[in-house]
Amino acid sequence: DLFIGDAPSRHIAERQRKFPPVYQKTATARESLFGVALDLSTSALRALAARGVIACGEIGELTPSTYVTRRGRGYAVEMHSGQMRLLYSAARAMTASDSGQFRDHKSAALSLSDVAGQIADLFRNYERDGLATVQMFAATSFQRGWAETITVAAERFLLLHELAHIHNGDLALWRSILDIDRAGPEVER
Repeated sequence: DLFIGDAPSRHIAERQRKFPPVYQKTATARESLFGVALDLSTSALRALAARGVIACGEIGELTPSTYVTRRGRGYAVEMHSGQMRLLYSAARAMTASDSGQFRDHKSAALSLSDVAGQIADLFRNYERDGLATVQMFAATSFQRGWAETITVAAERFLLLHELAHIHNGDLALWRSILDIDRAGPEVER
């Protein structure tokens, strides 16, 4: 697999067959997330993606993970559905603290300690069950809209972070020869 040119896209496609995306089910939805992240990156990274050296995709596992791996002569950037769910849950908890005071429709608001508790619950649930979960508490459409906006921005940030690993050479070819396919903790600092 080391010298196969389509390895990144093939890897993403195989992972998506095994774990179908939960949120980005259409090409348009995927392009709005991954394409915009690439648009915000460097021209060199955009050129690599256009040549198929970089492939991105949502993997339907419910673990809160986003990472880049070396595949053949390229790179596969995976964002797991659980990461997307965790980000949305945290954003929903944060925006539910909005009191609605500038709108006609008032909604019950969470206090800051309630928000912190909701976010702490997310991590406790993950540690206990291995899944990022969504809490069910009241939120107005305005609050849900802001949660979606915050989530998409956070997802794009994570994708840009992974693209930075490619840009910085953190997954050099020698690492894949030694079967080290992810950037280690030393480059996350």
